Amino acid sequence: GAAGERHTAQALQPLLAQGYEMFHDLGFKDANGKSFNIDHVLVGPAGVIAVETKARSKDAAGNGKEHATVKYDGKEIRFSNGRETQALEQVLANARFLSKELTTHTGEKVFVHPVVSLPGWWVDQVAPKVNPYVQNPVSLVSWISNLSKPPQDPAQRKRMIGFPTKAAAPRNAEAK
Repeated sequence: GAAGERHTAQALQPLLAQGYEMFHDLGFKDANGKSFNIDHVLVGPAGVIAVETKARSKDAAGNGKEHATVKYDGKEIRFSNGRETQALEQVLANARFLSKELTTHTGEKVFVHPVVSLPGWWVDQVAPKVNPYVQNPVSLVSWISNLSKPPQDPAQRKRMIGFPTKAAAPRNAEAK
């Protein structure tokens, strides 16, 4: 898990040159007091993006591109050795939480793009333009770079960037 998160964080670094601020491994508490984290939050020209990284081993019995490819249809991620929906549910919940918190913090509606990062996998988008977006970290950079960039109020962006640093702290600051 931690290696996959590092891989995603490193792959996203070029977005800094495009004006993005990045926050990694942010810890929060939900309304019931349960702790959870958001692996990566980006704030930049295309708005706010919440990224959940899922590192998953490939099927030991297989090799070749077909065993390194997942299919994503907007409802589930299909690996050669099973199906996954939990990551989709998690990133959608994280994006809703962050949107609500940022909207409260800034006083303005903030949409958060939910994204699942799958390091080491080729993702076949069976249903393009679905929410959440699922891709490997390298392809995420291109996708984020090409998101539509509505005019953003500099004051709102400053308030959004200030929120994670005040409201959340890395779960394990020594490891990051």
